[in-house]
Amino acid sequence: MPVYFDERYVSSPHRFETTRKSQHLADHLVRVDANVEIVDPRGAVPVELVEALIGRLHDPAYVQALQDGDDIELAETSGFTWGPTTWSFATAHSHGIVAAIQYVAAHGGRAGSLSSGLHHASPDGGSNFCTINGLAVGAAHALTGLETPRRVMILDFDAHCGGGTHAHLLQFPELGIGVHGDAVQIDLSVSGVDSYRPHEPHHLRLRSLGSGSDEEYLAEVRSALRKGTEAWEPGMIVIYNAGVDPVNVVSFDDPMETIASREDLVMEFVQDKPAVFTLAGGYTWDGFTEDDITALHHEMIWRWASPVWMG
Repeated sequence: MPVYFDERYVSSPHRFETTRKSQHLADHLVRVDANVEIVDPRGAVPVELVEALIGRLHDPAYVQALQDGDDIELAETSGFTWGPTTWSFATAHSHGIVAAIQYVAAHGGRAGSLSSGLHHASPDGGSNFCTINGLAVGAAHALTGLETPRRVMILDFDAHCGGGTHAHLLQFPELGIGVHGDAVQIDLSVSGVDSYRPHEPHHLRLRSLGSGSDEEYLAEVRSALRKGTEAWEPGMIVIYNAGVDPVNVVSFDDPMETIASREDLVMEFVQDKPAVFTLAGGYTWDGFTEDDITALHHEMIWRWASPVWMG
């Protein structure tokens, strides 16, 4: 299975898990997962195509600020320090998702990107350590950039709400990108950060959970996936925003096993659907190490790549 990665993913001048962990994970996958092929997205999709998509979706002032840093306040709305590599870092995270979508549209099956979905970023600025919303850029590519346009389902299991993605999807029809409902968001969150009021057919479930809530969380996952099944239509491409940061928000009795069980449920939903994944939250807080976060992300990736889970 192709998994897209290049060094621009970790080129931000701001050191943070979102800007660094993909290198650690790429190195890990090369060592331990023979079913994963690490691929540079620049060999699959031109950089110019991705930049054009970003320009179509975003306020020109925000794009300019990311490129030159002259409006430093706007350039740093993500919370990341601006630098000369900020624009290439921001576009790279979208580039990997676009390349993965391009692959599954042509070949079927699954692909992934070690970039982050950056689901808090909105059309006019960054937010909460997100610069450019790769989920929205990928959905726009599926609807406008493929030989045969494909509808999209964004399945977001990051701990936090994807309000930036929702804002993007609402403006798609105004930009001539499909019609309302061509890109559907199914969002399960355990933190109210970036909350929003969903418009049908989008779905947001915000659930506050305490310690020992492993089974309660998995019940919410099943419920969200039922919503996904109801909204699914043949030909849709699934984009999975695979955050492991619920372990940073909820005091699970067994964090590793709970995330593993969640990924089993996701694979039961994905089956043979054309689908791509991207990374999302997962942080070295509360005693979690970089190796722990890598292992949690790998719980998802090995399932996606394993022939055992191919339909």
